[in-house]
Amino acid sequence: MAITIPIKDLKDTSGVADLCQSQDDPVQVTRNGRTAFFLVKPETMDAMERALAMQSLYARLEHSEAQFDEGACTDYDTSMAELRNRHGL
Repeated sequence: MAITIPIKDLKDTSGVADLCQSQDDPVQVTRNGRTAFFLVKPETMDAMERALAMQSLYARLEHSEAQFDEGACTDYDTSMAELRNRHGL
């Protein structure tokens, strides 16, 4: 379960760092009762970045498959022949 701390607790940097390292979930920091930001440990951030990268990759693959299904793609040999002709190679 996520832990919420007020922004004034950030004065104890060592304690906040220990708290973040001990949590698997992000630590929510509030200002005037509203969420200001979250703190996460490096492993959690890496996992989040990997998940976003995978999401982006899957979206690109889906787009590519749709283009292929529509016939908007050509094979390697055809593409290379067109490039050679276009550039006089």
